[in-house]
Amino acid sequence: MNQKPKISVILSFCNEEETLEELVRRLRSVFRVDLKDVINNYELIFVSDASTDRSIAILLDLAKGERDIKIINTSRNFGVYPCMLAGMKYSSGDAVIYLDSDLQDPPEFIPEMVKAWMNESVDIVHTKRLSRAGESKFNCG
Repeated sequence: MNQKPKISVILSFCNEEETLEELVRRLRSVFRVDLKDVINNYELIFVSDASTDRSIAILLDLAKGERDIKIINTSRNFGVYPCMLAGMKYSSGDAVIYLDSDLQDPPEFIPEMVKAWMNESVDIVHTKRLSRAGESKFNCG
């Protein structure tokens, strides 16, 4: 890649008011500190899957004075994959990263993924969780 890329992060959520401030703080740190010399820009696209709590209000407050947050609010509950696709439709990055909004996947892995994508000239970087604290292999729900 000859130019520094723009990265779009898509985050679908439903009633995540408890995690959004921490999530945005950590994502901004990743992009503004860890990747500041590697990327040109980034955007955080939050897709509300019919949230009924204060999630939208919290995101609007976090977006004040910033240009990195986009919010898409769905009319009803569609589920994770339709929300992810809606986020992709409105993304403007050279690469798209999907991340759960509940912090089960640490944003701090993003720099490693972006650098692998850029340095290895691959189209897709996929992660695989090797362990999850507190869950057995057979936990489905």
